[in-house]
Amino acid sequence: MPDGWHVPSILDWTILTTSLGGLDLAGAKMKSATAWDGTDVSGINFLPGGYRNTISEFNHAGKIGSWWSATEASSSESWSFSLGRGTPVDSKRVGLSVRCLKD
Repeated sequence: MPDGWHVPSILDWTILTTSLGGLDLAGAKMKSATAWDGTDVSGINFLPGGYRNTISEFNHAGKIGSWWSATEASSSESWSFSLGRGTPVDSKRVGLSVRCLKD
């Protein structure tokens, strides 16, 4: 990871979504307007990169987006943030996108 940047905690994700009107409204405001049904009024421009499952298959690219948080849920799972998918905790064996925050 580049110096001066960090992977957001689940608290960072919560602060972001709260500042954009809560979970029900934040998703559309963060989604790219060209890649899926978002408005990107936040300027974040999240893209639907899908994910890699536990047997190394890539799934749902162009349909959902999931990003890691730095917050562990257990020794084998971490909290994540997703648009288009409802699972807030993922196995560390899957591959999700990473979006870093500037310190």
